[in-house]
Amino acid sequence: MTNEELLLTSKIVVARNINDNVIAARVIWKQESRFLELTYYLNREPTDTEEDHCELAVGELIGEFNEVISANCSCVYLRDDSKIDHMEGLVFRKSKR
Repeated sequence: MTNEELLLTSKIVVARNINDNVIAARVIWKQESRFLELTYYLNREPTDTEEDHCELAVGELIGEFNEVISANCSCVYLRDDSKIDHMEGLVFRKSKR
């Protein structure tokens, strides 16, 4: 899997596994340990719904890439979103209004 393949596939998978409370998502791939991490950033405390969406997205990514041995997903309430645009591995960013 190339980084470009991971980012493109992650964008597609995340786009169908989010709700209005998700303001950003990023994926990190650690080649040496074959570990994938998906993080959803929210505009409020996460609920079971956001946790479920994140877990579904990680499951889809594991199914898509057999290089992944282990993975984790997390949902984080982000009070200050000013640093989102500079995050590595950003695969979703909600438009500012």
